[in-house]
Amino acid sequence: MNKRLLVLAVAGAFGASAAYANENVSIKGHVESYLTVIDDAGETDPALGNVTERKFNTEGELSLSSKVNDNVYVRTDLDLNSRYSGYFTGDANVLEIEQIYGGMRVNDMVSVRVGRFNNPMGYESQDAPMKTTFSRSLVSTALDSQTTLYQNNIEGVAADVDVGPAKVTVGVLNDIGGANKKNSILANIGAEPLPGLNLELGFLTQNKQQGLLAGTYGNLIDFNAAYGLDLGAVKTTFFVDFLTADETLDNAFSVGAKLKFADTIGGTLRYDNAKFNADLANQKVTAITAGVNWAAMDNVDVRGEWHNEKVENDFGTSSDDDSLVLSAVFTF
Repeated sequence: MNKRLLVLAVAGAFGASAAYANENVSIKGHVESYLTVIDDAGETDPALGNVTERKFNTEGELSLSSKVNDNVYVRTDLDLNSRYSGYFTGDANVLEIEQIYGGMRVNDMVSVRVGRFNNPMGYESQDAPMKTTFSRSLVSTALDSQTTLYQNNIEGVAADVDVGPAKVTVGVLNDIGGANKKNSILANIGAEPLPGLNLELGFLTQNKQQGLLAGTYGNLIDFNAAYGLDLGAVKTTFFVDFLTADETLDNAFSVGAKLKFADTIGGTLRYDNAKFNADLANQKVTAITAGVNWAAMDNVDVRGEWHNEKVENDFGTSSDDDSLVLSAVFTF
């Protein structure tokens, strides 16, 4: 099938679903349009000039879910991107499948999913409406780098088990690094032991690979915590996210705070740090992110973010880059 026709067919399927939607079908999504005002990292070739500054880009997601009956459900999330003109040519695609899975509720405690779905490990969400910053944390970036699927997604079968105040997810997956005849094992537990305190611990195995597939970090362990405080005029959430691995990556962590004034204005301050061993020239990456967001009206969030990232390593290819991005997120 012509690739452009395939894109149109997918869009048509969503349109038809919307036309026949009932109480069992849900169509949601978002659009994020952003302007890169400053981006030191975009100065890759003096002859070309800065390839990212003063440019608008738009991304979005269409999410279709259906409750087939009381115990069976399906979901598909499609991500769209205006930055690229090519179709299905690697990770830089105009259309990508983020999630596509079916699930069933076994009983009041256990449900099972089969297909492709978001990796539950890590504090940061993937989708723009669930985030308060434009840039991703170094922990989120590290997790994404280890999954061969688009973004930080995994494929296989997983069971979600509600155990009192805790939710446990266990799964058997395709090897996240793409190794043949190998599987990854996922175990993730999250709980709220005290009001406002959320804790999560995740473990994900990965085959150690050689040759062209070298560079994987091996098994991954992530711990993250968030604590929310309501101070009246200001609501504050403090968070920390820590990732370690068997190979290459010694550790990566993010720590910060989210502030919300009244119901419409918020801010985020985050510090990131990642350290790699001799396999990656003892590289060290640090980043500072400061962002503000304004709920201009229902379903519209306007944001601004300054981000600084420094890289030091034994290769002598150190860098110190600033960026400034303005964005608007529309949800439906």
